[in-house]
Amino acid sequence: MPLIRVNHASPLTPDTVEQLISALTTAYAATTGSDPAALHVLIEQVPPQQWGVGGQSLAARSQKKA
Repeated sequence: MPLIRVNHASPLTPDTVEQLISALTTAYAATTGSDPAALHVLIEQVPPQQWGVGGQSLAARSQKKA
């Protein structure tokens, strides 16, 4: 059971999530020869306050840009 796990910090619409799951499944199955029906995709949307880059959360970094 292959598992593709995606952590994403910005909001995704339900349609975008569906498209991402489909595209990742297709690409992985085509590249590895895996059965798409056996492939699992997990998309986790992480709040920007809980995602850090360079010692700051993405929320703090975006406030500095504004």
